[in-house]
Amino acid sequence: MRRLPLLVLFITFLINFCPNIPRAAQVPPAPHLERGPEWVISEIVPPKKATTRGKEVTFSILLTNRTGSPCKGVEVSIIPSVPGHKGWFVVKPFHARNIHPQQSFKARVIITPTYQAPLGAHQLYTSIKVPEYPPFIIKDGPRLRVIQAKEVLPLHSMVPKEVLITVRAKKGGIRPLLDRIKRSYRLEVVEATELGSLGRLLIRLRIPDGRTVSEVMSILSRDPAKPFPQPNYIYRSCGAKKTDPLSNLQYALKAMGADRLPTGIDGGGVTVGLIDTGVDYLHQDLKGKIIKKKDVVADGSFRHDLHGTTLAGIIAANCNNGVGICGLAPGVDIVAIKACRPIAGGGITAMTTSYWLSQGLDYAVVRKVRIINLSLGGPKDPLITDLVKEASSRGIVMVAAAGDKGLTHYPPYPAALPEVIAVAAVDVNEKPYTEGMKGGFIDICAPGVDIITTIPGNKYNFYSGTSMAAAFVTGAVALLLQRHPGMKPKQVRSLLKKTAKDLGAPGKDKQCGCGLVDLERLLNKEKKE
Repeated sequence: MRRLPLLVLFITFLINFCPNIPRAAQVPPAPHLERGPEWVISEIVPPKKATTRGKEVTFSILLTNRTGSPCKGVEVSIIPSVPGHKGWFVVKPFHARNIHPQQSFKARVIITPTYQAPLGAHQLYTSIKVPEYPPFIIKDGPRLRVIQAKEVLPLHSMVPKEVLITVRAKKGGIRPLLDRIKRSYRLEVVEATELGSLGRLLIRLRIPDGRTVSEVMSILSRDPAKPFPQPNYIYRSCGAKKTDPLSNLQYALKAMGADRLPTGIDGGGVTVGLIDTGVDYLHQDLKGKIIKKKDVVADGSFRHDLHGTTLAGIIAANCNNGVGICGLAPGVDIVAIKACRPIAGGGITAMTTSYWLSQGLDYAVVRKVRIINLSLGGPKDPLITDLVKEASSRGIVMVAAAGDKGLTHYPPYPAALPEVIAVAAVDVNEKPYTEGMKGGFIDICAPGVDIITTIPGNKYNFYSGTSMAAAFVTGAVALLLQRHPGMKPKQVRSLLKKTAKDLGAPGKDKQCGCGLVDLERLLNKEKKE
């Protein structure tokens, strides 16, 4: 026992005078904050959720910062608990700023299972990221059950027995893939076309046996070529014939203030991509307006189609020519793209599919139109979403009808996409169109009830619908871009909403959005970011 002090002295000597010996005891302990702020989950709404592939789910997670330090920025996300989950889910994190010590807040995290996600229950972890700290993972996260989708009636939502795939390949080198798809998956290749704006090849497949669209998509999603399968969705035009017109001719122009515009503001120099049915380009009020024509449907009825002709007249009918009506932006050039087929010969109602609509959008984007009018609606579609985002990123303003009650999907797309200006309709008394849809996605409204416009064969008639309202907004955007050609899509949308004439209760509402287009205010207000 007496030797113990000598041992202590010897160790002290080694530590103090031998530099090659590690001095672990001299390193101060890491401060607690180096592990990052600590978080506690108080509530998850809903705690469990069942969904199908391709459908968004939002979890509301109540979090509390348990440390004594504020966080200038926080990113909350959710991740699967099992390894090897890459490609199963698309997650949109929630971002918050200036979270104080002991403060609680709700993080709304959106997760979408892809068609690669396995069916069954998935335990999810909650991930909290704060700049300069490693992620804080809470294993008590939400639970998500991915179930098989029940197929909706094909008549209402998708082309029966058809699947679309897109691959990043050139048409000339795709033959081995097509042969393998036919052989391995027992599918018929109907046709293929290139989508130049996305750099993808679009392939339309037919199911020759009793398998469902969902079953085939699930199988294709696991192919090593990553073909991005989806249904060939059906879209419908947003308008109907009005047999008993009650209003004066062309009240819409006065309602929006077009009669007070200075001379020379006519949309000159702006190109509009009208993706719809065909257009009667020989109509006396549309001569010289259609600078390009594209028919992706190829059914031979281009200039006899009604719906597209009505929209072309609203946007660009010749003025002061002694006949017919006057368009809102008669100076524009129209690229008429037939991607919709009339359901009945000579009728106003038309339909399209993902395969046709995607080609129409691609054609418009590649030809660098400035505005695209989409007076149609249908289900949320990943391929159409990609094309809309690509168009917006290239500076193309997207205008779409907010939808009529005849549509079978809510909210209707592409109007509900954030890149698109969603347009509702009002009547001569500035009252909401009774057949129009409602929703928070609606940005603005325009006249759309009892609208007189061009129809094939040098004729005119009255029509109603959000299709017509969207065409008026397309014309208004053309006037704005003539005056401010450098405006970006977000600026256009923001200015339309800021300058609109508020209708109904104060503020934005679910029937008219921010209000009725006011051309005088729109064109005279200084451009703002």
